[in-house]
Amino acid sequence: MTIIVAAVVVIPALVASLIYLAIQVREARAQEARASWTASPWGQVQSLSAQAEDLWKTVFQKTYQQTGGNFGAACRSADAASQPYFKAAHAAEELARKASSSSAVRKDTEGRLKG
Repeated sequence: MTIIVAAVVVIPALVASLIYLAIQVREARAQEARASWTASPWGQVQSLSAQAEDLWKTVFQKTYQQTGGNFGAACRSADAASQPYFKAAHAAEELARKASSSSAVRKDTEGRLKG
């Protein structure tokens, strides 16, 4: 009888701890994948583009309010403020493309040398 009671208590606790461990492993892998993507060339492009767009929106909204709704002035101000950031994002995109194409060429060359 004591064995059955112990089994009823121990088995669910063991199952619960295994489920908890599996959830922790999955969360760690997801976090690692996000960190890897953010550090990748394309992750950098996405991050820089998002920063440029956020800056453009913020400057546009502030200028639009300050000028009493002057749409043209708000656009020009936002463009001028965010231009360096968009250029940096474009340069990062070019580097990411070059890195992708050179790695594709490298893989193709390695495949030809092997086969």
